[in-house]
Amino acid sequence: MVYCINTVINKNEIPDKGWEYIWAKDGPFIKSGGWDNSKQENMVIIKDIFTSPEYLLTFIIKSLNHTVLQIGNILIPEKLPAVGYPSSSSYYIKKYFNHEEDNFHNSRQERRAFRLMSLRQLHLWYFIISSLFLLYIIPWVKNRNTLILIYSTVVLFLLCNAFITASFANVLERMQNRVFWVLPAMNSIVFAAYYYSKRPGKVL
Repeated sequence: MVYCINTVINKNEIPDKGWEYIWAKDGPFIKSGGWDNSKQENMVIIKDIFTSPEYLLTFIIKSLNHTVLQIGNILIPEKLPAVGYPSSSSYYIKKYFNHEEDNFHNSRQERRAFRLMSLRQLHLWYFIISSLFLLYIIPWVKNRNTLILIYSTVVLFLLCNAFITASFANVLERMQNRVFWVLPAMNSIVFAAYYYSKRPGKVL
């Protein structure tokens, strides 16, 4: 049993996923009081994790493993998930745009018919091809040290994002693919600058 300040929760009730702990309607977080009434209880749990060597070591190992998994989430989703009802989107559409409610529920996304497979593949191949071309032009870049510094910063940002989201939130595609676009976008900027530098008197 897990004893909180105001609640007793069976260990079997604790879900495997962090988001299930927070968002499940009948999960431990809701049973312990939700956002408004469970802060004190959850602070006890968090403090115990980071002050107990056994729990801290487990957290570190899981954090590193999940960071590796999160880094791999670089592609946009194959399809957009339906928002469903009830949800905050459906609530506010009904409240402020009641005449659009039928259109919302009959939209391609809500019917799970909005697929992004072609865009997903284009995104992947553009990243691969642009990265290979980047490696090809680096020997001809005069300010390559600056370029390496910029890319190192971008990669560090992506690693930090993966570590933070995987350690303190969840391993989910959207946590990483929403920021990964920075890397192929950087490739595009470098290509534009490279070809611009080919003009007389210009240097990359």
